[in-house]
Amino acid sequence: MTNPIDLNYSTYWQRFRYHFAMAPLELQVFFAFSLIVSSTLLIIQLFFRSTVYESILPYTDGAFFPYLFIFINIMDSMARKNMYPPWQRSHLPLIIIMLLFVIFQGYDFLTWNGEDFGNPYLMKNKLQPVWTILIPCCWIVVMLSPRIKKYYQNLRVAFENI
Repeated sequence: MTNPIDLNYSTYWQRFRYHFAMAPLELQVFFAFSLIVSSTLLIIQLFFRSTVYESILPYTDGAFFPYLFIFINIMDSMARKNMYPPWQRSHLPLIIIMLLFVIFQGYDFLTWNGEDFGNPYLMKNKLQPVWTILIPCCWIVVMLSPRIKKYYQNLRVAFENI
């Protein structure tokens, strides 16, 4: 991956824009999805917490939170020069975050005994596994793409040569 910009003297946003443009389409779509989901959560929690958030909570059960970490991780792995060690500037942390989320949400849904005490934070819905298990599993499969693995290998090499 040859850099037309000098990575030593470029800004965070210049590096991000350049490496984002070089990223495979799957990673760009995953980044955009994470950005949209995280922004939606922020807007809902800031302005509609009592009405909307508590009504969608039985369906989503916090399915927004791993996407916030993934959004930040993708952005920083593309742009930050010295923060990440080489093993962390890869697609594996993204897969690990999603896999841990799927495991914990699956266990939570399977061990739920049906009681909710009228509390929206304890309620579950039959569609909850779609948001908390099925969609993250689809993203895990997408992140196992060889194009994404090769992109992160080239990204590591580009930042090691700084």
